[in-house]
Amino acid sequence: MDIYEGQNLIDCVKQYSGVPLQKNITYTVSEKVSDDIRGYLVFNGNWHFYKKNQYSSAEGHKKKLALVLESPHKDEYRINKVLQRTPNNGTLIPQRPANGFAGNQIDHFIQNRPWIKRLSTSNIYEVFIMNAIQYQCSAYDYIQGMKKTVRRLTDAIFLVMWNNTKTGTTHFQSDFANRIKRYSPDVIINACTKGTCVPNLQMKVANVIGNMASDFYAIDYHPANPRRFRWR
Repeated sequence: MDIYEGQNLIDCVKQYSGVPLQKNITYTVSEKVSDDIRGYLVFNGNWHFYKKNQYSSAEGHKKKLALVLESPHKDEYRINKVLQRTPNNGTLIPQRPANGFAGNQIDHFIQNRPWIKRLSTSNIYEVFIMNAIQYQCSAYDYIQGMKKTVRRLTDAIFLVMWNNTKTGTTHFQSDFANRIKRYSPDVIINACTKGTCVPNLQMKVANVIGNMASDFYAIDYHPANPRRFRWR
């Protein structure tokens, strides 16, 4: 299965059990899910998270917190569970990062995470959600007949895009690093999915982040991680 960005071949991945046969997957730039300000962490005796539309007067000293996820889930192209496509050529219409269950987890439980104790109670933190890769690496909405996300396929597509071995460049890594630099976060929380590979995806993302957080950097589980590691 060949993976394209527009007309450019990135690399190929093998077929996996449970994935309908398909010759190629083509991502277009308009399908990237843009990074998004989700809301604000505010301390008023305890930490509380207010969604962007719930807290219009973010007064006081504001700092920036970047929450890093892996790549868009199928819900990040959906409104009320209905997939959004353009009528002319059928390309996916992005909505926002963490637009489904993961987003609900963030909204309800971000103030409970262990690293919250490291935040300064005198500051308001603007929470910015970003995917390391802005395309849907699961390819769930690109493969006709997919019944569920196949983890090994997701990892394989993420890796060929992250490493981009065909062209010998790492422009997805550079794009990710540049987006962090533009946002200039004080705090970075790496909540990327680990996946099934070694070294895992979270560590690969960590290698790019380096020392880009001016206050502190922390690693956390993905908000929608299964079983006992799920945010709560």
